[in-house]
Amino acid sequence: MSSAPDSPAAPAWYTVRCFFRWTNWSDAPYEERITLWRAGSFDEALALGEREAAAYAEDGGFELLPLTQVFVLDADGGPAHGSEVFSLLHRTDMAPESYLDQFDRDGSTEQP
Repeated sequence: MSSAPDSPAAPAWYTVRCFFRWTNWSDAPYEERITLWRAGSFDEALALGEREAAAYAEDGGFELLPLTQVFVLDADGGPAHGSEVFSLLHRTDMAPESYLDQFDRDGSTEQP
């Protein structure tokens, strides 16, 4: 679970990123899902996203993995055309091609 200070009391738009494992498929792929929420605080967005993710996993027979990430889009009015919807920095010494291969360009697990 991520932690961050609460946003202003006025509702803002948040994205919530959750991770799943499709254990009912033979190759048990992983899924990352980002959902959009209007909430009055970081904690409210987190609760809304986690509740929806749990229902999604239960309905699909998937495993909900124990990591949730929340990103506030814009506390001053919400998303606009071209708004960033998620950002995550990775610190690594990997070369760009190795980094892209590691973090899976096309959803496959096979290396080029």
